[in-house]
Amino acid sequence: MTVEITSETTAESLGQEYIARAKSIAPLIVSESEAIERERKVTRPVVDALKSTELFWMLVPSALGGGGIGVSHAVEVLEEISRADGSTGWAFMANSFGNAIAAGYLPAEGVEELFGGDEKAITCGFSGPVGTAVEVEGGIIATAPRLSFGSGSDHATHIGSGLRIVLADGSNKILENGQIDARFAYARREDLKFHGNWDVMGMVGTGSVDYELPEQFIPNKFVLSTFSTTPNRSEGVYSFGLLGISVAGHAGVALGIMKRALQEIARIALTKSRSGQGGTVAENPLFRHAFAIKEAEFQAARAYTLNALKEAADAFERDGELTPEHSARIQQVSTWVHNVADDVVNFCQLWGGSRAFRNPSALGRCTRDIAVAKGHLLIDQNTLIDTAPPLIERWAGDLDENS
Repeated sequence: MTVEITSETTAESLGQEYIARAKSIAPLIVSESEAIERERKVTRPVVDALKSTELFWMLVPSALGGGGIGVSHAVEVLEEISRADGSTGWAFMANSFGNAIAAGYLPAEGVEELFGGDEKAITCGFSGPVGTAVEVEGGIIATAPRLSFGSGSDHATHIGSGLRIVLADGSNKILENGQIDARFAYARREDLKFHGNWDVMGMVGTGSVDYELPEQFIPNKFVLSTFSTTPNRSEGVYSFGLLGISVAGHAGVALGIMKRALQEIARIALTKSRSGQGGTVAENPLFRHAFAIKEAEFQAARAYTLNALKEAADAFERDGELTPEHSARIQQVSTWVHNVADDVVNFCQLWGGSRAFRNPSALGRCTRDIAVAKGHLLIDQNTLIDTAPPLIERWAGDLDENS
C-alpha cells in the first residue's frame, strides 16, 4: 500500500491517507479484541493488517520507504487503533514510534539495514539503562539480566535494551555533562530471552513481558545514545527530540481509549435503565448533564493535543527549531490528557453499571487500560513541574506586552 509521493501530495493528504488506513482495519481489531486479551498479545491477523497497511512505518522518513507523516497525524492514527483496542494501540505505539526513533538516531548504516529494504524492521524495547556494556572496537559487549515492559515484542524483529557503559573497574562512564553514558542497543528478537510473565489487570494484550539480553557483541550501527538531543536526520518529526517523540505517542493512546469509553456508554445509555428510575439512562437529567461535560472535556483535550503538536511542527518548518514553550507543551498536553481520560473513562464506567464489569466488556477494558496507561513514567504527574517555567514566562510576557 505504498503511497506514491508526487508534487501534488501534501502533508495533510498523506496524513489523512494513513488515518484512513487505520480506520479500515479498526473493525478487524475490534473483532480480535477478546482474543488479544485472552492470548495477552496482539494476534497474528492484527499484526498482519498493521504490516499490510504499512502503519508500523508511518513515521519512518519517506526517503527510507516509510510513510513520513507528521507526529500530529500519527497521534490520530494511534487514536483510531487505540479506540478499537487499547492494548493494540499501546503495542503499536511502542513499535511505530520506536521505529521513528531508530530511523532518526541510529547511524546511517544501521538505519539502511533496518529500513532500507523491502522487509522493514519492527522495533521496540525498554530504554532504562538497566544493563551494562563495555566499549570494544566496532561496538559494545552488552548484557542485560532482566528488562521490563517489552511492549510489542512478540511481533518485533529487533528489540532495544537499555544499557550503561562501564569502565574496566566496573564504574559507570560519565559524560562531560555529568550524565552516565547510557545507550540503547538493538538485537534481533531471536538473540534475546523472554519471560511469559505479563499477568496484569489492564493493557493485558500488549505482551509487555520481561526479557533478557545475553552477553553478546552489538555493532555500533545498532547502538544509539539514550539521552541524545541530536538526530542524524533532518525530517520534521525529529524536531520533537527523542523524548518528545516518545511522549507524544502516549497522548494518542489515551485519546483512543477515552473515545471508545464515550462510545460505549452512549450505546449502553440508550437501552439501559436503573432500578427505581423511570426511563433509560440516556433520559436521566443527571447523566445528560454529566455526559455533556465529559464529552466537552474529551473534545477540548483532543483539540489541544493536536493543536500543540501541529504548532510545534509548524514552528520547526518556519524557524528551524522549537522554542522551550513548544517542548513544554508537548509534555504538558501528553500528561494532562491522561488526567482527562481517567476522569472521563471513570464517569463512563460508573454509569455503565454492571455492563462495565461483566466480561466481556469493552467499557470494562477501557477502565482497566487507562488505569495502567496513566501510570507510565513518561507521563507521570511530576513531568508537569518541569513544563511550568516556560509557560509561566509566556503568560507573564503576554501581560507585559498588553499592559
